[in-house]
Amino acid sequence: MADSRAPGLAHPGEDHEAPPPPPPRVEVPGPLLSPTVLGEDSSSLSISLHRASVLQTSHDGRPRHFGLNYDLQMQQLHEDQGVRDHKWRTQYLGPETHVRVNGLRPGRTYAIRVRVQLVCDDPEVELATPPPSPICTTSTTPTPPQAPAAPGLSSRQRNALKFKWCDPDETGGRPILEWVLQVAGPGVSEDPQGLHTVYRGADTSFLLKRLACGTRYTARVKAISCIGESPWSPTCSVSTPAAVPAAPLAPVVVERDASSVTLTWHAPHNNGSDLTGYLLELDDGGGDGFRFLYTGLALSHRAASLVSGAVHRFRLRAENGVGHSVWSPVLEVGTAATTPGEPEGLARLGATLTSVSLVWKAPASDGGCPVSGYSVELRPACKAAARTRPDSFAPVTECSGPSCTLTSLSPGCRYLVRVAARNEVGRGPTCVALAVATEAHVPEPPGPVSLVERSAEGGLSLAWAAPPHDGGSGITGYRLELVFAGWQEAAEGRQPAQGSEVLACDSGSAVVQALEPGALFTARVCALNAHGSSPHSAPVTLETAPGRPAAPDRPRLLRASGSDLTIGWSAPYGRGGGVRSFQLRIAPAAACLRPESLPGEPPRCSAQAYSGPATSCTVPDLQPATPYRAWVAGENAAGKGEWSAPLECRTQPVGPSPPQALAVESVGCRGAALSWAPPALDNGSPVLGYALQAGPAARRAGWRQVHVSDAAGGSCVARVTGLDPGQEWVFRARAWNEAGEGPWSEVVTLALPPDVPDAPAGPTFSGRTGTSVRVQWEAPAHDGGSAITAYVLEAWRRDGLAGAWTAVYSGPATAAKVADLPPDTEVAFRLRACSAAGASAAGSVAAVVTGPPPPPPPRRVAAVDDGGGVLRVSWEDGQEAAEPSTATNSAGPPPCTGHEVEVRPGKGRPVRLPGAAAAASARVPGLPIGVPLTVRVRRVGGREAGHGAWSVPVRCVVESAGAAEPAPAEAAPAPAGVGEPEAVVPRRRRAGPGAASGMALRVGATGPVAKARPRKATMLSGVARAAGLREADLATAGWALAIAALLLSALGLWSRSD
Repeated sequence: MADSRAPGLAHPGEDHEAPPPPPPRVEVPGPLLSPTVLGEDSSSLSISLHRASVLQTSHDGRPRHFGLNYDLQMQQLHEDQGVRDHKWRTQYLGPETHVRVNGLRPGRTYAIRVRVQLVCDDPEVELATPPPSPICTTSTTPTPPQAPAAPGLSSRQRNALKFKWCDPDETGGRPILEWVLQVAGPGVSEDPQGLHTVYRGADTSFLLKRLACGTRYTARVKAISCIGESPWSPTCSVSTPAAVPAAPLAPVVVERDASSVTLTWHAPHNNGSDLTGYLLELDDGGGDGFRFLYTGLALSHRAASLVSGAVHRFRLRAENGVGHSVWSPVLEVGTAATTPGEPEGLARLGATLTSVSLVWKAPASDGGCPVSGYSVELRPACKAAARTRPDSFAPVTECSGPSCTLTSLSPGCRYLVRVAARNEVGRGPTCVALAVATEAHVPEPPGPVSLVERSAEGGLSLAWAAPPHDGGSGITGYRLELVFAGWQEAAEGRQPAQGSEVLACDSGSAVVQALEPGALFTARVCALNAHGSSPHSAPVTLETAPGRPAAPDRPRLLRASGSDLTIGWSAPYGRGGGVRSFQLRIAPAAACLRPESLPGEPPRCSAQAYSGPATSCTVPDLQPATPYRAWVAGENAAGKGEWSAPLECRTQPVGPSPPQALAVESVGCRGAALSWAPPALDNGSPVLGYALQAGPAARRAGWRQVHVSDAAGGSCVARVTGLDPGQEWVFRARAWNEAGEGPWSEVVTLALPPDVPDAPAGPTFSGRTGTSVRVQWEAPAHDGGSAITAYVLEAWRRDGLAGAWTAVYSGPATAAKVADLPPDTEVAFRLRACSAAGASAAGSVAAVVTGPPPPPPPRRVAAVDDGGGVLRVSWEDGQEAAEPSTATNSAGPPPCTGHEVEVRPGKGRPVRLPGAAAAASARVPGLPIGVPLTVRVRRVGGREAGHGAWSVPVRCVVESAGAAEPAPAEAAPAPAGVGEPEAVVPRRRRAGPGAASGMALRVGATGPVAKARPRKATMLSGVARAAGLREADLATAGWALAIAALLLSALGLWSRSD
């Protein structure tokens, strides 16, 4: 049932509950100050933000960690608009109070304000932020305008172009006051490649007049404001419209004669359109006016077939894609007188063996000048005539009348004759040539007899060339003579052949049969015609074809082995042609028992073993311990001779063939069982034993003997052990008998499975401290054929307490640092190696005793500036007792042997100084001025206790301030990040003449404040401050670089001297 009592009223009999406390609150009190502009340029602003204070309110007394961020917002202001709330853009969000904003436009006005944001890790905390700061305005520095875009073409006329352009993308914050237009091209500037200013004013277009037709022009533009000039824009290229070409000049006469004129002319201006041709017209004075003569692109023409001695008129015009030009001025040219015409009626009056008489008539036209004489030309019309005269028309005589006689000609030859008339102008054309011939005679000697073909039966096929000249009468036949001249090869009992033989032939060839083979004959021939016989040709010695060689004597065996036979023989009689090669055939004796060969021939199953000029050969690849038969025959140009009687021979026994079917029966990690079958052939001797070899597959040269057995027991199985696991192995086998060892069998490849690695050796130790030790170890001797992928390091405490081996590291490295160990305690370690095959057994155990515990960190660390870049650091050693050790051999906390002070300037390299055990302060010299410093101290323990933990870091910044020096204060501990002590250096105005000069140091929000004298700035200190380093470190690095450069130079000189 619901309670109907009003909430919040007290009722009798009930206890009163206190109201809940208000939540914790973090706020920024007071209004925010407007940002301050420290500097500006054309594209960026340097802005300083006033640091805001934070107030924290909490009723439970528990502090909260919070952070403060500044939100810098900006917007660009236009002339016709004010500040708009939706235009604010965040330019920076973070804890810094000095911000530089980049990427702004030059010459623009910007509004600036700042907001703050609070960040807390406790969701119950109420965060309160003030409204934005007041707005301040500032402007960037204006710049000259950027380069405008290339000008464009607004309109185009025949002799004018109108250009236009527009404002650049960035005017630099100021309006454009003036434009400059430059143009390059004919009619604008004398240099076609140079640009000339044609316009300067405020308009964005310009009409350029008085330009050439069909011409390309280049233009560019630039803008000018009150700040300066922009760069030139990219250039643009435009062209004016084309027009008809200009009128060409009158043609010029280059050459002329009585019937032709050669003219040439120059190309006129094309006015922007390429010329397509020329039109040339002629007026020959016949009353028909000008007529077409030539059209084309050539700049010259030859007008032929003109009337001699007449005046001719020429005119010319040019054409292009737009149209044609006007006519050129008219050129008048007159032709000259000509030579006489050709003679007529050329005929032969008579002929002898060496001369011909000719007659002709005068030409019909003398060319306007009387004929003063005639020239007679002669050309051979047959090969016989061409041997004594050039094969072309050549002058042979000059005469004044229309007749002449040509002498010194060859008998029975044909010629061509022509005549030309001449006058004072020159020699006229020749008449049509006339064919003439001298009287016929006996032929000249034919060519020497040549051998066309020789037959094996003593026949000769002969041929010869016809006489160079048949004497003017056709050849009716030939007479061939053959005279015996001896034998090619000396032979006993040969009788000489008959003295000579004469044959009559109708043509230039003959076939002579039944001559003696291998004989020598002298041949000659003469030609016949109606006037008699020619002289004989030059004599030629001919050979008849040799006969086939006789059968050689029986071959002889020179040497025999298990697989080859060396056989020799003597050369037989060559029958006139010698023996140039031999053929040897061989066959097994068992195959020769079958009656399948011809009488006197080797059997068909025989194989050719040799063919060549030698009288011995070695026949390889024969079966061992096998009888063979061999035959030999000679061969010359006539063919192969008869076969010799067969030679009976036999090969020697050799080692057996390779074992068969080598295979793997079973496989283990470090061995295998193999089997094989006996060889197929024992090659004439029984098998006595077997040998088995193995080797790594990666290198076939590493064979080693792994098994030897006796074939007497019939065993063909071997078990091989001692192989490396995880590798590929190859195996081969061979057999032997009394003749020797046989070849190796085919290789068998076997991949052994990998095995677990060997157990690693015991580890070694280094870097022992009170809580850690570095453990090193080496890889095991054998990885089992699989790469080691990881090591497992196990530890066990030997402090009398119950425990077990625990894995403290697993990975591929061979060293590991084991931390979080109790001080003064003995710890045992052992290793296992792991691979794809599994983990190895545990290695040997090694033990180590950890060192004593490290000392506690110092307290109350403070830093005070002593002036001149020297910082004084002081601290107090903790008096807390070390935690009691659980080890039985603990001797209490180790004594402090010293201190170590670290000063880190900004993000640079830290500076560490050692200190004495009893010291409570240290001075750090050579520090940069104006750079944030982080200072911390730690104690150095004895008896391998190691270094203690670092103290809480203290941060400080040195800036100009008064000369007061407050006492050091303790820095409250705080975690890294939010809430760490941080130096705050406010901007200060320059003090007046009476103000004290010095440096102020403030540590954290409540830390110590020290004032120090200013240090004189140098170039080295400026470079060190920019790099975040100390002056001393920078100087040391400079000296080191100089010494290294000198050493390298000396080394280079020494190497060149060598």
